[in-house]
Amino acid sequence: MSMKTTSEMEIHIRDLYEKLKPFAEKEGIFKPITFHFAETTPHNYPGDFCYSDGKYYYYGSIGDRGEVIIEKTSSLFEVAYYIFYYQTSVMAFDYEKKNRVDGQPLRQIAFKKIVELMGIIGTDFKDKAKFEINKILKEHPFEDSDVPLQSSIHEVTNKPTYTLKSNESRFENKYISETLMDDILHRFTPAYWNFMTLIPSLTIKGSSFIQVGSPDAKTNNKMAVEIGFPSSKGIELYRYYTDNKAEVLRIFWDYYEKQALPNYKNWENVSTELKQSEERRFL
Repeated sequence: MSMKTTSEMEIHIRDLYEKLKPFAEKEGIFKPITFHFAETTPHNYPGDFCYSDGKYYYYGSIGDRGEVIIEKTSSLFEVAYYIFYYQTSVMAFDYEKKNRVDGQPLRQIAFKKIVELMGIIGTDFKDKAKFEINKILKEHPFEDSDVPLQSSIHEVTNKPTYTLKSNESRFENKYISETLMDDILHRFTPAYWNFMTLIPSLTIKGSSFIQVGSPDAKTNNKMAVEIGFPSSKGIELYRYYTDNKAEVLRIFWDYYEKQALPNYKNWENVSTELKQSEERRFL
């Protein structure tokens, strides 16, 4: 099969995705494709993209820290699967929130819906999704924390895994501790710029990351704490300034240990900075 151009690839993927639309809209969970069919995202903002150079297909992302990850493949199916799995996952966990069943694992409901949605797009996508989900469950089987309490308020209680980043360092979930966060924060000074970002494997009540930057002249020598929420329009970003390291530690540890969000609605909504400026100050 000849290699498709970026434009042809976009048409092919959107045509397949269109099969899903009437079913997902009926359940009130449909999400338009958020990937950009180009060599990067507009203004290099955080987000996902894919393209073809005539020899290979590429799919990648720009993280909230500015890091760029790009994968190369000769398989159009691989690119399409990558996009569809992300899209159906978002919809599936929205479905789970609307159809939560006391005593039933949260991921069980969402994973079943991912497979169902992928099956509407195509049998090959469904089979691969089932295989990938079975791999996840072998490594991370359903636990008590996956099951909501009887008659509970409908909140997400399953515990995701996390990645913590700080400058050139990266720590996976098993190495993350309150002591590690405290040590990083205590290295924050106006003289040496640093940051700490905590990224969950699943969104925490809609948020995809929380981060803090060390004090500097731009922040009136206070730390800038930010929390981000992905949306169809990009990233909704809220910011809070403080010089209290103990407070920042509590915010991060609650986000990690309890999946609890800070009272970000009282923070400054700085989402327009991402939309109006071609340069983003990454923490």
